[in-house]
Amino acid sequence: MTSEPDANPIDAGAWASSLERKLRLAEELFEQLGAASRRQRELVESGDAVAVLDLLRERQGLISRIASLSEDVEPFRAKWAAVGAQLDPDRRGLIQARLDSLTDAAARIARQDEQDRKTLEAKRDELARELAGVDSAKAAVSAYAEPKPVRPKFQDREG
Repeated sequence: MTSEPDANPIDAGAWASSLERKLRLAEELFEQLGAASRRQRELVESGDAVAVLDLLRERQGLISRIASLSEDVEPFRAKWAAVGAQLDPDRRGLIQARLDSLTDAAARIARQDEQDRKTLEAKRDELARELAGVDSAKAAVSAYAEPKPVRPKFQDREG
């Protein structure tokens, strides 16, 4: 029994060039997302909630573009073992290093986001405690405030 040749042979060089273009775009997007993450950290620490929300909307656009690009890269991942083995070892190593770098960047940003989420929650809880204290202080002050004169609500009129 003879095996039939692959009906759609892959040009490993062209395949690798296409993957490299997508990875360069992914690197640019992750650089932008990393910069946005650093700005987010500053805004969270300063307590500027409105600016954080604006930045989160901006980041969502970047994340959507990264997700779309990830879908474009998925077919390359599926064939990486077979086609990557056909590449020059140096080129294969560089592509693998880029893939690893992108994975690391995504993990780093996710960790930073988790820290920012915890910081925001702590600030929210602190604000809630402060507001509860203000309400308690108002109640205490009003308890010692001079009572308002009571006016009669009804008058007896005899005619």
